[in-house]
Parts: sequence; C-alpha cells; structure tokens
Amino acid sequence: MFKSPVYSLKITFHPKILRGMFKIYISILFLTFCSTFTFAQNLYNPTSIKEIRLSFNEKNWDKYLDSVKKAGSETRLKGSLTVDGQRFENVGVRYKGNSSYFGTRKKGNNKLPFNIKLDKKQKIEGKYETFKLSNINRDPSFVREMLSYEIVNTYMPAPQCNFAKVYVNDAYLGFYNNVESINDDFLKNQFGKNGWLVKCDPDWTAEEAKNCPKGDKASLMYLGEDSTCYKAFYEIDKGGSWKDFINLTRVLNLEPDKIERVLNVDQILWMLALNSVMVNLDSYTGLFSHNYYLYRIADGRFTPLMWDLNMSFGAFAMPGVEMTQLDPFFYINDPKRPLISKLLVIPMYRKIYSSHIKTILNDWFYNERYLKRAKEIGQFIDPSVKDDPNKHYTYEDFKKNIATSVSEIVDGKEVGSKIIGIEELMKRRIEYLKNFPPFQKAAPKIESPPTSTTMPIVQGQNEKLSIKVKASGAVRVWCMVRNDKNGAYRYLPMSDDGQHNDEAGNDGIWGVVFDKKSVQYYIIAENEDAVNLLPERGGKEFFEVK
Repeated sequence: MFKSPVYSLKITFHPKILRGMFKIYISILFLTFCSTFTFAQNLYNPTSIKEIRLSFNEKNWDKYLDSVKKAGSETRLKGSLTVDGQRFENVGVRYKGNSSYFGTRKKGNNKLPFNIKLDKKQKIEGKYETFKLSNINRDPSFVREMLSYEIVNTYMPAPQCNFAKVYVNDAYLGFYNNVESINDDFLKNQFGKNGWLVKCDPDWTAEEAKNCPKGDKASLMYLGEDSTCYKAFYEIDKGGSWKDFINLTRVLNLEPDKIERVLNVDQILWMLALNSVMVNLDSYTGLFSHNYYLYRIADGRFTPLMWDLNMSFGAFAMPGVEMTQLDPFFYINDPKRPLISKLLVIPMYRKIYSSHIKTILNDWFYNERYLKRAKEIGQFIDPSVKDDPNKHYTYEDFKKNIATSVSEIVDGKEVGSKIIGIEELMKRRIEYLKNFPPFQKAAPKIESPPTSTTMPIVQGQNEKLSIKVKASGAVRVWCMVRNDKNGAYRYLPMSDDGQHNDEAGNDGIWGVVFDKKSVQYYIIAENEDAVNLLPERGGKEFFEVK
C-alpha cells in the first residue's frame, strides 16, 4: 500500500514576533469572550428566559404595593433585585397596569405586573435603568406580546420583549413577559438626541376638567388652548411643552394639510396599519384610544411608539365588531379619531396606508410566518408555562390558544369573554384583507432599483445629484429624501420628460436632480388608485448616498 510521506517541519519565531502573536491571540480571545458574554447577558435576548428575583424587608410587601396602586401614587417600595445572578440594591418597585392589575387582583390571583426602577448610579448591562414585567393578562397563548413586538419592530421603533421567571422573597410568583421600557435609555438608543415624551393613556381615575370641549380619551381631538382640558388624557415628560402638544392637535384637526410639519405621518400610518392587521383593539384603533406614546424629536415633529400589545390578535374585543372582518377604514368618518378621519381621507396617505397593510401581509401573514413564529415561541416556553403556579389560564388552554378559542375558568365557572385563537382569527382575517376591494387595485410597478449619479459641476452652481428609476403604470413618482436618520423625509417630484437626467421623455424612466448632500431616500410610484414603495418598508429602510 502506498503511504504518503510524512515531513517534519520546525519553525522558529523571533521573541518579538512571539510576543506580538500572543497579544493578538489574547485580544481575539477577549473580544470573543466579551461578545459571547454580552449576547448571553442581553436582558431581552429572545432565546433566553431571565431569572428575576426581588427581595423586600417588609413581610407585607404585597399589601403595601396594593395600597400605593389603589391610591394612584407613583411611590415605590425599596428592595433588592437579582437578574440572572447579578444583584442590584436599592431598587424601587411598584405595580403597573390597569386591567392587568385590577382585573387580576379582583380574581384573587397574586401574579401582578411590576414596574422596576434601578438607582440612577446603576444600570443592567450598563444601559437599562427601568423595565416592566407583564403578567400575561388575557393571553392564554402566552405569545401575543412577544410576537407582536417582533412584527412591529420590522417597520418602526418598538420595545424588545422576552420572558422571565419571577421570584419575590424566594417564592416563585410566575412566568412573565419581560418588556423593554419606553424611557430615556430607549429613546436615546432609537433617536440619538433627547426630545420629550407624551404618554397617551387616560388617567381613568381623574375627573375631566370643567368648561372644556368633550374629548374622547387620548384620541388627539383638539380641545382648545387650555392645557387643563388635556391633563386627564395625556401625561407629558418634565421639560415637555403643553403648547407644542396642543398645537399638534390643532393642526391635525383644523389644518391637516400642514400636518407633516408637526407629525411623523408615515410612522402613524404604519401604526394604524399594524393595529388593523393584527386586530390590536386595545389601542388608538380601539374603544379606549390609548396605549401609545408620542415622542417629540429634535426637528419638532411627534413620532408614535406602540405599547402594551398583550391583547393584540383579538384578545381585546369590541362590542358589535366582527374582528375577522374589521374594516381597515373603521373610524374613517369619526371626528373622535382624527388620526384616522383626518389623515386617511387624504388620497396619498390613504394609498400609503393601504400599501403598508399589503406589505405587512406579504411579510408575515400570506406565508404564515406569524404562525410559524408563534409556534416556535410556544414550544420554547412550554415547560415554563406548565410550571407557572399563578397563570391566568390552564396549561391545556395554553396549548390550545394559538389555534383555537378558550375561556378563563375561575372556581369551575367561565368568566369573561372567550379569547379567540390566533390562527382561528388570522386565517379568516387574512382572507378578508386579501379580497378587500380597495386592496385589489393595481399599483404601479417599479421595475429596477434606482441609480444615483453625481452630475458634472456647472459654473456658478452647486454640485448636483441625479436619481432615476424605471417605473411603469405611474402617473407620479416621488423621491422621498432626508439628510439624516432622524430628519423628516420631503417629497421631491420626479419627472419623465427628458429634462431631469431621466433619458428620453415618456419612456418610463423618471428622474430628479437636486443639490448634492449626504442623503437617504426611497421611491414612491403613484397612480390614481394605489402606490408602490421601493424599498417596500420605505422610511425605515432606504437607499443612501454619502
């Protein structure tokens, strides 16, 4: 048998080279360790279940937190917190929520939602100071909140979410959603510069101010210039301006043609589209018009942030509303919902909103990606749900509710309304939206990606940038341009006349020329019935010229 020869090779390195190689090796090892450690420790890592332990000196800690919550106070009980073995002292804890607290307590269940705030000198992983533990109220499937935030994050800034096992004074309280707080840390990470926040969630215990127009919860109706008329419905961060917020409501209701000066309209359209597709009725789109924030960014516009998604996918029902056939233009004629009635009657906004709904359906629902992800989450958390001593539904209900409806049983009796199965709801909802007449209208086709070219400098003029794209079936094409990631996009009309570096006239190639700067942009092609965007998630996704 032929054997390959074996060679012995001896290599000798100079000591300086060896020392350099050793430093490189240690550096690589350290970076690898740091990367692995950071991922493993990520408070919202979707593939991990956190262990969270609270410890109080007070034996009657729960009665104290109850008394504070019922009094409507923001006072916190001091204690210690341990997250996956890392201990933090002097944290402040209070109960949070409305139905998730009061409804749960009324039924005698001890699994209540928490708001936890660390001392200012310490942060989890150096960046998280406040976080929320949701008790998974009215969600037998346990997956609604995490699944919904994953979908929302595809299109707009939103909190992260995973799960945690929660102990208090070493007693296991139950299995919770661990939801990122919308606070200074979140806002700085998403928007870079500090603005100020409006919480759009009525104080249900407050009395409405006298001598004010009749409002409807946090729906952004214009109630005049007196800030006292708004304080029962909205909460503004320290440093915020009631004058600027009231101006937003005034422009929205009385001068909607100027709305882009004060509102990030495209993100509002995404929020409304997501609420509609996911049948998220515990929201602006629902009965109580709440559970969202508005953040005033550096350029003076307000941008929306969705919040409290545990009752999306039909867990919150509205009287007289067939959820599988919820009209995407529900409230279109209702002045009490101006984000819908004032914006969706504007043809361009209505077309963009419809396009966003079709994009969400294509990304998550026609391909049943939502269902696959729901089942993955359910399989991952199955043992933890089974071991939860205070879950609001049975383990059998958990196993059923991704597919079918279940009822909550207390003392052998059915209480409350049934919670529809996610698949049961969405199969019929998807079919309804697929055949919804306004969505059947053909949109223009954008047949090639746009190209950008720096134009030759003409004496006496600034350097110019040309962008062109091929689109068929369009009567108008827009290049949506901004100069930085937190700036407002502006509509630049493109032309197909042979005069804007668009090649020949009427050949389906559209062009625009403007002063060259670093820009981010996307394309909207429009006909009389519909629009098409490139990229489809235009706004969050974009082309860039530096």
